[in-house]
Amino acid sequence: MPSHETMEKAHAMGHKVVKRLPTTEVKTHFGRIVHEVATTGTPVVIQTRGADQAVIISLRDFHALWPPDTGLSTPVRQQVRAALRAADLLSEPTAQECAAVQAFEATHPPADQQRLLATWRQ
Repeated sequence: MPSHETMEKAHAMGHKVVKRLPTTEVKTHFGRIVHEVATTGTPVVIQTRGADQAVIISLRDFHALWPPDTGLSTPVRQQVRAALRAADLLSEPTAQECAAVQAFEATHPPADQQRLLATWRQ
C-alpha cells in the first residue's frame, strides 16, 4: 500500500485533486492504484525522479477527453480533417499533389512505401 505521506501528496487542480506518485510506488501498488482511480476519479500523475511523466485517469475521464467510437460510419481521421478544415487549418490537396502521390504509389511497392515514409518522417 502506498505510504500515507505519498498518498497525501495530493495537489488541488481547480476542484479536482491530482495525486503524484513515483514510478516505484506505482509499480508496487498498481492494481490498488488503478482501482482507486476508477472508483474515485482522482487522476494519478506518475513521476520519475520528481518529474511528471504520465498520468493514470479513469475510463470516464478518458472518454470525456477522447470519446469512444459512436458507431458513425465516418472514420476518426475524417472527423479530425473536418474539424481542421472548419478551423481553416487544412486545405484540400492540389491536383499536382494528388498526381505526385499517385506516381509515388505506382512506382513503389507497399513495403517500400512504408520504409521510405518512415525514413522521411525522421
